[in-house]
Amino acid sequence: MLCSFTHVSVGVEAQRQARLVWFAGDEDAEVRFQAGCINGVSASSLSSRAYWASTTDIPFIGMDTDACEYTNCVTVAGQQQTYSFNLQIPSRKVQTMVYDVKWKLWDDNSMECCFLIKIHITK
Repeated sequence: MLCSFTHVSVGVEAQRQARLVWFAGDEDAEVRFQAGCINGVSASSLSSRAYWASTTDIPFIGMDTDACEYTNCVTVAGQQQTYSFNLQIPSRKVQTMVYDVKWKLWDDNSMECCFLIKIHITK
């Protein structure tokens, strides 16, 4: 895909400072990712996955990886488009700390692009 992100925004019903997102309380959090990207090549299908970033990336279980459900497919080289996805984070099952979340998009030829944000889960 060889895309370049033009913007990445994270909208939550919680406090947000720069690229650090805070969650507090016992309820699950929903993170809305919206990424604008310019595709370097055309593709007929796209996949996506979010990971807890670490030495071994741990994927979010149950996430819909068909990115075509959240953006337009077929992509056209040089055309800007937006990818939007709502990620549910089970705050009751996650330890209180700061996490790096890595998000990847890739096409049928395994060309990929990714971005990284930090989230802070508190109780």
